[in-house]
Amino acid sequence: MIKRILLLLCYITCLLPQCLAGANEKLRVIVTSDGEIDDECSIVRFLLYANEWDIEGIITSSSQYHWQGHKWAGDDWINPYLDAYEKVYDNLKQHDRDYPTPQYLRDRTVLGNVKAEGEMDEVTEGSELIVNVLLDETDSRPVWIQAWGGTNTIARALKTIEEKYPEKMEYVANKIRLFLIWEQDNTYQSYIRKNWGKYNILTIISDQFITYFYHWKKFLPAEPQKYLVGSWINPNIKNGHGDLCALYKSHENGDF
Repeated sequence: MIKRILLLLCYITCLLPQCLAGANEKLRVIVTSDGEIDDECSIVRFLLYANEWDIEGIITSSSQYHWQGHKWAGDDWINPYLDAYEKVYDNLKQHDRDYPTPQYLRDRTVLGNVKAEGEMDEVTEGSELIVNVLLDETDSRPVWIQAWGGTNTIARALKTIEEKYPEKMEYVANKIRLFLIWEQDNTYQSYIRKNWGKYNILTIISDQFITYFYHWKKFLPAEPQKYLVGSWINPNIKNGHGDLCALYKSHENGDF
């Protein structure tokens, strides 16, 4: 109970500046993902809400479950989703002109640390993207960095800052908001918390997601379950709703 209260307070604290700044100021977001099947579902939803935030980066990373050569979705797993987004972009713009262009998203979609579980020795295009966003002092808004897989690419970026720009560590820490889907490698504990903990980076670790994404028939109440079965998903998401929704992964019967 205490842990949940602390997480709630952290969440409220993170969002308070956003509320005070007004509805026109969007959240800045960087996504890191291992391309697991639930992440492929998430990227469909993410792109459909791309008008709601400023997307700074979409980075493929690894995790304890997926890395190059081990149950790997591929370095370019996201490309079909960006292609589908491009096909429905004109329709999305009719609803909100703030949807980013397909090219804007492609320019910010890069590969991070993917060679092994928890690998953070190599400086990658993904880690450097995070470094550049965090060090950019022309925009002081917080950056929500999400780990849908492991935190190793995030850790590599922070290590680069620690090694090359130690005088910027406090500034960077104050800008970061971490949202971690579980801890899918050890780099949050072994590096981020160990070396950046003194700055009290605002962090949410969501350890309840598995009850929704993989065991929803066992744990969820009946009301939300009706939106996760094929009889609802097929007519309302997958069939007849454009190329992007058609890619939404599900079981053969349409169940989530």
